Amino acid sequence: MLKKPCARFATLRPSLRRRWPRIKLVTTRTYTKRMRMQRASQLILIGLTQILCLCVNQACAQKNTPSILPNSEPREMANTIVQNRKAAIFDMLDKGMGIMREDKAVNLSDPIFGKLHLTNGDAGDPRKEYVYRTSELPGVDVILAVGDDPLNYSDDRMKVAIVPRVFELNFISSNVRIDIEPSLIKTQLDLSDYRIDFDGSRTYGNDLGAGLPQYPLLHRYRYRANESAYSRFPVDVELTYGDADPTDPNSRRILMSIHISRAYPYLTP
Repeated sequence: MLKKPCARFATLRPSLRRRWPRIKLVTTRTYTKRMRMQRASQLILIGLTQILCLCVNQACAQKNTPSILPNSEPREMANTIVQNRKAAIFDMLDKGMGIMREDKAVNLSDPIFGKLHLTNGDAGDPRKEYVYRTSELPGVDVILAVGDDPLNYSDDRMKVAIVPRVFELNFISSNVRIDIEPSLIKTQLDLSDYRIDFDGSRTYGNDLGAGLPQYPLLHRYRYRANESAYSRFPVDVELTYGDADPTDPNSRRILMSIHISRAYPYLTP
C-alpha cells in the first residue's frame, strides 16, 4: 500500500515543505507519463498474441466453411449481429464520453455497462478499476477507472473526492471480432484532427502508424476530443487496431481497444 501524502509530508525538511504543492504536481505528471508508457507496452505485448490467434481462427474457419453458402440467411443474420454490436459500442462510448468530458454523474450500477465482473484495487487505496461484462458484447471488458481528484492537493487523500480517470472498451480477450473505421468513431465522439503528445505539445494528425518492428500489425490512433457546450475537462482518446496481415488474403483488421482518458492539466513549478 502506498504511504499517505501526509506521512511523506511530515518527513520533508522545512525548505521542501513550502515546495510541496509543486512537488506533488511534478509527481502527478511523472506518474501519468509512466502509466501511459506501461499501457502502451502492455498493448504491444498482448497485441501479437491476439493477432496470431485471429489468424489461426480465420484459417480454421476457412477450412471448415463450405465454399458455397446455401442461401443468404446466415450472412444477413451475421450482418444484423455486427450492426447490433456497433450500436451497443456507440451507446457505451457516448456514455463514457459524457462522464469523462462533461463530468456527468457516475452510476456504477448503470445497466448500459452490463454486470460488474470484477473490481481491481487495494484496500485503503482510492484508485479502483471496475470491470463490466455485457451479453451484447460477449467477453468484452468495459472498464471504468476512478481515483482521488488530482486537482485537490489535500494531504489526506482518503478525504479527497473520487473522480473518473479512464473509460475503456477492451476487446483483447473477447471473441468479438469487429472493425469500426476510425473515422466513424471520430465523428461519433466529436474528436479533433490533432493529438496531444506525452510532452504536452499539439501535433496535427491522428494516425500513429504501425507498432514496433517486431509487432507491425499493431496500429494506434490518438485524438484530443473537441470541446462541447457542456465540456468540463479535456479528454484524450486512443484507438488500437490489429491490422490485416498483408501476406494472408483472408485476414482482416480488428478493433482491439478504445481508451478514453480525462486529461488533467500538466502544471509545473
